[in-house]
Amino acid sequence: MDIIHARKIYLATICFLLINANTYADTENNSNTVPSVNTPIINPCNDILSLVDRPSKADSACVVPYGQFDLEGGYQFLNLIGTGTSQNFPEAEFRIGLPWNNELVILPPNYNTQTIFPRAGGGATTLGLKHEIGYTSNLNAAIEGLVTFPSGSNAFGSDETGGAFNGILTYSFTPSISATAMLGVTTQTLPTLSNGTRFNSFNPDVLVSWDITDKVETYAEVFGQTNAGPGLGYGYNADIGLLYAITHNTEFDVSFGQRITGNLGGYNNYIGVGMATLLG
Repeated sequence: MDIIHARKIYLATICFLLINANTYADTENNSNTVPSVNTPIINPCNDILSLVDRPSKADSACVVPYGQFDLEGGYQFLNLIGTGTSQNFPEAEFRIGLPWNNELVILPPNYNTQTIFPRAGGGATTLGLKHEIGYTSNLNAAIEGLVTFPSGSNAFGSDETGGAFNGILTYSFTPSISATAMLGVTTQTLPTLSNGTRFNSFNPDVLVSWDITDKVETYAEVFGQTNAGPGLGYGYNADIGLLYAITHNTEFDVSFGQRITGNLGGYNNYIGVGMATLLG
């Protein structure tokens, strides 16, 4: 083979490789499965279903955007351990978006009515602050602190000041399936009618959620306390729920809870309904 012929083959080979490399690069840039290194990370807190705290026991790792206001409320019907039934409402929660990824949490008194003694009364008032630490493409983390004031009725309130500190972590396995873990520590007192005894507890909570569509989400959760009350020991319950986004800023939910072991919450099972809306 002479030098000129070899040079032509060499140049043709280089051109062929360059053309194929350019075609491969175009394919990669247009692929949905291989994002560009410059693609921004999507905020996981961009819809009402990811933002809302209810109806699960685990709170969302998201905070309300600065300048906006989240209003949540609901109703529960409970079958109590032993005998009797109970109802509570309005399960109100006000969340106000603050600067620097913070939110103010206000939990007004809940009203309780039941078929056994004590018949009725209001719960305590709680105030808290949540801070969203940050997020990646599949991870979101937050911390929150809550203070419960000596307030409420003698039968359902808090005799002395209580508190809670929670760490919340959400991991997305896929765009539609995620898990949330919340680990908390609490100190609280029984109502005055129950001698106001103080007890402390560690509170683990694990939740798995599935976004069936952009508007429908379902979840299953197991939660507990290492100390459900003075002399009660540990207690664990489970619940499942369905959330439906009526609009981008409003959701409706239903939930069902079941006692697993111990005396956490004093119920065998419950059914609940509620709503949340984001304003501002």
